[in-house]
Amino acid sequence: MVPKEEIYDIIRDMKCERCKNENNQIKAGRTKAGSQKYKCKHCGKVYTPNPKERNYSGRAVGLQCIKFTKLAFMSFGAEII
Repeated sequence: MVPKEEIYDIIRDMKCERCKNENNQIKAGRTKAGSQKYKCKHCGKVYTPNPKERNYSGRAVGLQCIKFTKLAFMSFGAEII
């Protein structure tokens, strides 16, 4: 686990994309892809400094396909082995 002091240092090192202010940057949730969002308390801009890709990984898509296939078979009364 990362110590709180290191997390606060990371947030302090954040720089607003709009006003370039390095102070008063706060966490503001996450994107749908799971990247951390930040908000500048100075100008109100919400930004993501290191965005992740929006698409699913191959494994996640594969697991979803398996899940939906099982549901389809179950809806027809088939037994899943």
